[in-house]
Amino acid sequence: MESFLNGTYALGFTFSLIHLTISLVDVPGVNTSQMPAALSAGMSSSGMTPPQKILLAPQADRLTRVLLVQDSDPQVLYALLKNPRLTLDEVLRVAKSTYLSFQSCELILKTAAWFSNLDIRVALIQNPKTPLPFALRILPTLPDNEVRAIAKGAATSMALKQAALKRLHGGG
Repeated sequence: MESFLNGTYALGFTFSLIHLTISLVDVPGVNTSQMPAALSAGMSSSGMTPPQKILLAPQADRLTRVLLVQDSDPQVLYALLKNPRLTLDEVLRVAKSTYLSFQSCELILKTAAWFSNLDIRVALIQNPKTPLPFALRILPTLPDNEVRAIAKGAATSMALKQAALKRLHGGG
């Protein structure tokens, strides 16, 4: 019975988010560029705890994922990556997040459909939260123009910049 009640709470919350989103769309003067910030405010004021968000993330619908991808809890982002309906754009937002965790980065690298996307690889290598061993694993998969940008200073660490220079000069 307890799991039924938890499911009901999550369903009720999802319904509330949809209702909140519909209400925001109908409000005059709210344009789409303001919606994510307004929706985030709705999410934080909803009273959901991080564990509740983590439970909701793997099954969240599109509107809820828009809110969760902006969450500051790395565990919520990791749980969101386990959602089978996640789009490449949403994975890209996670890859660019300042709250990216080791586990999230590793999951993105291990998922072929995500790792094959150049924008996601570039976002990961430019994210200072990406661990150096992962960045060094991504570097050989990038085109020369991206490697040049890293060598010229877009790298987040000296070791990554040196590896980019070495690759450009035929050493790797």
